[in-house]
Amino acid sequence: MNTSIPTIGGHVEFFEFMALDENEKWLEDYIQSESIPRQPRKMYNRPFSGLQNLEHLLYNDHPKVLFNVMRMDSDAFIALRDILVSKGLLTDSRHVPAIEQIGIFMRIIAFAAGDRECAEMFQHSLETISKYFNATLQAIIAITPELIKLPDANTPCSSKVHRDSRFWPHFKNCLGAIDGTYISAIVPNSKKLAYRTRKGTIAQNVMAVVGFDEMFHYVAAGWKGSASDMRVLRWALDFGDFIVPRGKYHLVDLGYANTSKFLAPYRKMIYHIGEFRGRNARQYKNKEEKFNHRHASLRNVIERSFGILKQRFAILNSMKPFPLQTQRDVVVACFALHNFIARYSLRDTLFHQRDTDELEPDLDDVELTEQQEEAQDHSRVGDRRLGRRRGVYYRWEDCFAQVNRYPGALYFKVASRAEGERRLQQHVSRISQTSSGASTLSMTSLTVDQLHATSCDDTNVNAITAALLVGLLVGLALGPSRRIE
Repeated sequence: MNTSIPTIGGHVEFFEFMALDENEKWLEDYIQSESIPRQPRKMYNRPFSGLQNLEHLLYNDHPKVLFNVMRMDSDAFIALRDILVSKGLLTDSRHVPAIEQIGIFMRIIAFAAGDRECAEMFQHSLETISKYFNATLQAIIAITPELIKLPDANTPCSSKVHRDSRFWPHFKNCLGAIDGTYISAIVPNSKKLAYRTRKGTIAQNVMAVVGFDEMFHYVAAGWKGSASDMRVLRWALDFGDFIVPRGKYHLVDLGYANTSKFLAPYRKMIYHIGEFRGRNARQYKNKEEKFNHRHASLRNVIERSFGILKQRFAILNSMKPFPLQTQRDVVVACFALHNFIARYSLRDTLFHQRDTDELEPDLDDVELTEQQEEAQDHSRVGDRRLGRRRGVYYRWEDCFAQVNRYPGALYFKVASRAEGERRLQQHVSRISQTSSGASTLSMTSLTVDQLHATSCDDTNVNAITAALLVGLLVGLALGPSRRIE
């Protein structure tokens, strides 16, 4: 009788047997055992728990060991636990104490670790890991207003400015620097176009204000990657409670308007620190270059702060597929923990690394818009038409008033930007078409209200404004009695 008997390794060869004696009874028992369901094995059965491992890192090992695992030393780690527990934001549960909850959270944001990796490290289920990650996240968001604060008018001048002859007294009223940075984002396919940056990556645009002590004073997170830096700043002034004290200002790059509250470098001059390398004793061609070098050296504090932030929290470079609101909260929590570590850590490796002014800015963080015009200097910070946008309106008003003084000017309304550009090209082409028998001149203009509706960008505004001025000069040359068609 031929039969095959399944075994763990596969099938044994066919063999013949007539009867089973007592010594072969195990074969029958094995065949019958195949139909009996096996008992599930415990998955997390390591001899030591995640809490024991964390306590070993906190109290028994070299201080750098905890930093290598959590990107935070034991002083700041224990201080964070004490503050969150004392405020009632975290409590010890039956199986997961508060200090282990913080460890789960820090491991995920510091190394962009997945839930399964943390489940194995801390010997808990995936549901437990997710639950306490979100609980710790909300606890840190709750103390963020205490960690990220705006300076007031009585804030003294930073020692970095006061003790350096390159900056004092020229920047004595400067509070810090402002810039935007791209943070990795995971969004649905329907929203990828809005979150796609000009570099082609999917990210959120985050604006931050940092002081010269490398502490963040303000954070505006969650903006789509396609949003410009100036748009985020304008929102922060109007709706985000961002206030610049009277008589104070921040340093900005060329992506922002130059106003009394925001000091930008000179345009069309070398600016970045790397461009000043290799010069003999830093010889400057003019005073503008010298100012730009001092400006870049002082504003470099925000590039350094962004570098420390992204080096500490890997999740900012590789975001997890959380809901968009959770992704925004994770970014804000990272900024808050940056300030917390700077305040409570006595031996943090990243903050105490060699400070150098040769740090190059991230190209994704610099918004160079050479086509922007110099904005009007406005003392009223918070106006919706601040800076570049308000300056555009003023230029339109000036052109409108000047052209309207002369008879025969033709004004027309347009329904869209495309129609306005088409009409503009037609009229501009007529300016150069003159003959001996007759001269034809056309001129276009949009009122301020129409400009609101058409949402012209800077390039179109500059082109149309130039056409208006050219038309005005030709009109004056032909005389006011010449009819404009």
